[in-house]
Amino acid sequence: MEQGRKGPAIGIDLGTAYTRVALFDGRSFQMIPDDHGDPAMPSYVAFTDSGVLVGAAAKNQAMQNPTNTIFDVIRLIGRRYSHPSIRNDIRLWPFKVIASENDSLLVEISWEGKLWQFTPVEICSMILTQIKVNTEKNLGVTIADAVITVPVCFNYEQRKAIKEAGMIAGFNVMQLVSASSASALFYSSDRQSKISSLLTNIFARSISKSEVEDYNLFVFDLGAGTLDVSLITLQEDVCIVRATAGNVHLGGSDFDNNSVFDLLRRNGHADISNSFIAINELREVCEAAKVALSTGSTIEHNLKFQFSIRAEKFNELNKELFVKCIDTIDTCLRDAKMGAGIVDEVILFGGSTRIPLLQAQIKQYFNGKELKISNHLETAVAFGAALQVSFLCTRRYERAHCLSLLDATSFSLGMQSSQGLIYVCFHSERYNYSHQNRKDMSLLQPDNISC
Repeated sequence: MEQGRKGPAIGIDLGTAYTRVALFDGRSFQMIPDDHGDPAMPSYVAFTDSGVLVGAAAKNQAMQNPTNTIFDVIRLIGRRYSHPSIRNDIRLWPFKVIASENDSLLVEISWEGKLWQFTPVEICSMILTQIKVNTEKNLGVTIADAVITVPVCFNYEQRKAIKEAGMIAGFNVMQLVSASSASALFYSSDRQSKISSLLTNIFARSISKSEVEDYNLFVFDLGAGTLDVSLITLQEDVCIVRATAGNVHLGGSDFDNNSVFDLLRRNGHADISNSFIAINELREVCEAAKVALSTGSTIEHNLKFQFSIRAEKFNELNKELFVKCIDTIDTCLRDAKMGAGIVDEVILFGGSTRIPLLQAQIKQYFNGKELKISNHLETAVAFGAALQVSFLCTRRYERAHCLSLLDATSFSLGMQSSQGLIYVCFHSERYNYSHQNRKDMSLLQPDNISC
């Protein structure tokens, strides 16, 4: 690596299960592989006898070292210990999560003969540090500037924690962008580029300018751990986020967990419910079954006991999750004060959108409109982040034709007086407010919202 030579800015998709890094050079996108040569690095950190492992090395030894292998940090960061989702997740996490001062979280491990305690920010910074090391090794230059994506429903405390983790890792975090907005930005730039090419073609001069403007795009991004949706209006050179909604506790892993619990109940294997190694093995099998059911109808497998799962059973187990997905779409459109009929195109991102019933229900919600399944299901978020950081650094690039992103705030903002009264300045109808115990007048975002 050339010391002192500043490299390009990068986009980071910091996901619950995997973290991806992308680069945009003004003309094309490039995925930056991890230290194993894979396009996605597992969001895992492990503490072992040989030291701290991050990424694939950490995930590969998780079965043998479950209590010292940390994952799902996106579900931990910026949270309170008393939050209901934390209380539910603790049942399945093999690592120990304890309460600290002010109801904050700490991850406690036994390592090198003593107890260690780490904040979620510290764990997240280890993942981002590894990302920085991998990128610098691949490009041969020093990397500093980055845009990092976050779940759309992250509140102020959670976003601040992500930015702090990035700074600890040595990044100049130029902006945090919602995952669905990043996906939309990438898709919009690609679409706009194709339209511009058509307009310059003599055979396509009949295309009017109105066809390029005011195009309403609905983005549905369901990954391993989070759901992010956005309603975007594409204009001549602007990508306007009309409304967003999401759930940081709704993703592919939640579908897997439902199958795990059902198999334990059906086979009477409560004796392994406290064995994290057995639970991890079962979870991996259920994840594989979910993927296989995207193209098949029945999956059979032999573990310590034999089981089969049909698509109908999988759909029944997860009917509440399907309802939550559709409710999130409804919330987004309601906040935008628009109906499903105003949407010109629905595009799916995220590996978990491959579930057939989910696709069918989304299509039904949008009155039978054909869904656009992205060719970049897993990489669009990172590409969008790379596009945004390129714009922030250069303010110009060829492929996107100066397409700019006008993002939305996911939470209402207000002023709080010393008496505890909140005066809303920027309103978001879907959130309720409660008293925050602060003395001085301050601009704030409520951090007690379940998302």
